[in-house]
Amino acid sequence: MLSIFTVYGPRQRPDTAFHRFIKAMLRDEFIHIYGDGSQMRDFTYIGDVVNATIKAIEPDDVVGEVINIGSSRPVKFINAVNLIANILGIKPK
Repeated sequence: MLSIFTVYGPRQRPDTAFHRFIKAMLRDEFIHIYGDGSQMRDFTYIGDVVNATIKAIEPDDVVGEVINIGSSRPVKFINAVNLIANILGIKPK
C-alpha cells in the first residue's frame, strides 16, 4: 500500500494549498494560512508519485507493506508561499 504525501504539479486539484495560493496571488486576494505558517508539510511532485506507483506494481519481495511516498524534506507553509510569490513576482497579502 502506498501512503502518498501532499502532491503538487500540473493539473493538481483546485482544492490544494498551492493551487489556492497561486490563484489568490494572481487575483490580488488574501492568502489564508491557519496558524502562523510555521506548520510543515512534505510536498511530493506528481512525476515522483507516478514513478513510485509504477515501481510499486512491479513484482518484488515486498508484499503487504506500507510505502511512504514523499520528498522527506518538509517545508514550512510560509516558505512555500514566499517561494510561489517570488516565482510569480507578486507580494502576497
